[in-house]
Amino acid sequence: MLEIDGKLLQGMFGGHFDLSITTMNAIVRLYHQSDDGMYARWTEKRWRHFLPVDFAVIAPVLIHWHWCLYVWDFERERVIVLDPMDMPFGEHHMAKKHKLGVKIMHAAIYKNPKK
Repeated sequence: MLEIDGKLLQGMFGGHFDLSITTMNAIVRLYHQSDDGMYARWTEKRWRHFLPVDFAVIAPVLIHWHWCLYVWDFERERVIVLDPMDMPFGEHHMAKKHKLGVKIMHAAIYKNPKK
């Protein structure tokens, strides 16, 4: 069960606060429920699927001629970098190598469209 405070909800939809994970989960559940109703009488497969909001953004990235994977875990507010070529060199090396790439992609994800 989700609990959402009315005043907080009003502030989020009024543009005064960012949407919370709980509110986004409620919205995604509403869309999913709507789709369930729409597809209830059809045997065809759905063309649209909704992922929970605590699901991460996964981005394959080509850096220095090999592929890495950046994973944004929104619920835990962290970025996980999987770099099979450089993982043996340790965390310090990985942080230094991927700092700029993570910064650029982080800025793009959290870009404020109002500005």
